[in-house]
Amino acid sequence: MYHVLISVSDEELQNKTPIAAFNEKLRRAMSEQAHIIAISLHPELGCGSEMLEWLETWQDKFLKVNKQFYIIPGNVNQMECLEVSHPDQELKYVASIEDFETLLVSLAPEVSEAVLEVKMPQEALSPAPLPQKIEPPKTAIQAVDADSAIFEVKIAKEAPDPSAPPILMDISQIVETSGEYKCRGCSASRMWLKGDITTDCTNPECTDTDSGWEMTYELF
Repeated sequence: MYHVLISVSDEELQNKTPIAAFNEKLRRAMSEQAHIIAISLHPELGCGSEMLEWLETWQDKFLKVNKQFYIIPGNVNQMECLEVSHPDQELKYVASIEDFETLLVSLAPEVSEAVLEVKMPQEALSPAPLPQKIEPPKTAIQAVDADSAIFEVKIAKEAPDPSAPPILMDISQIVETSGEYKCRGCSASRMWLKGDITTDCTNPECTDTDSGWEMTYELF
């Protein structure tokens, strides 16, 4: 199962606070295709209400983009802190990286058993029955190719206001609105978060990589 495990080394903390080092990597994970994000806490984060509130804030951010967020404590004190966290925070945590790997195995059937919308190749369709649709699971799967069929889960997006002017960004511009943007050269999409600095399109098939970006929907 595609996931991202975030950690910071002692060397990375020589010039940064633990919170700042983790925040940089957590922000980048927001635009990753992975739908499971895990953070391996560094002992220097300490433990207490401030750490729990910080973790709750990031959990809420990942939930808004349909990602699951798991926490792996860096020591016994952090584990005890998570165990006594307020139930309303609903923090998800496991005791160790080994337990997290076991959890990934247990989560795999949720993906394989999900009923997905099926689109058959055009030549295989007679005056076609309507495709089967169900509500997608909370974990977001973008696309899976299987032989001649393409399976796809669609995530509802907030439709842009047709009367509003498009939000356009040039390369090397600071992002003011978090959201999904498409390349103006090839229409490949990616997430940009507020405060990011835009770069060229990384799609190898794009013929105009520095054409800039256009928002397709606002994230938060």
